Amino acid sequence: MERALTLSARPPWVRIAFARLHQAIGWAGLAGIALLALAAAAGYATWERKTELEVAMATARAMPSPAVARPAAEATPVLPRLPSRTDIPFLLTRIERAVTQSGLPWSAGDYRISAATDRQPASLEVRCAFKAPYPKLRSMLVDLLGTVPMATFREMSFSRQDIRSPDVDARFAIAVFLADEPPPAKGAP
Repeated sequence: MERALTLSARPPWVRIAFARLHQAIGWAGLAGIALLALAAAAGYATWERKTELEVAMATARAMPSPAVARPAAEATPVLPRLPSRTDIPFLLTRIERAVTQSGLPWSAGDYRISAATDRQPASLEVRCAFKAPYPKLRSMLVDLLGTVPMATFREMSFSRQDIRSPDVDARFAIAVFLADEPPPAKGAP
């Protein structure tokens, strides 16, 4: 039995052109052409998005900014107030709590209140020493600065016996400035 001759739906010149192109550049070349076409399509889509973005930015610039509409009173930051002499027990309790919550022993601490002078504000100075590992000391410092944000360190020293020693000898002089009026100038009424 003979096969019937059927005509394909595709014109033969498409197959012939594909076969010649394949013979000339191979599968790698065909993959490169496909990737080039894909990159061109992605570039075109990006270019269209860029023009859309430029239009959106121009529209956003034309609209009034909500930051301009705010009153001037809201723009000035509120500065924290310094604690007064009556807050000293509260400050000492916060410092002790930061130390004990970090797992450090609060066996002794020395504090001194300095009156205001014409060169320096009044301050509460707490001196303490610990022998503990670095992570506990670091945790104490973070807790202290979180609970007493107006605290500063006048002195801070760390030392170890040798490099293998896990414990560190740490000494701190923590100062908290107080809201106290400086003494009146000499000759003032």
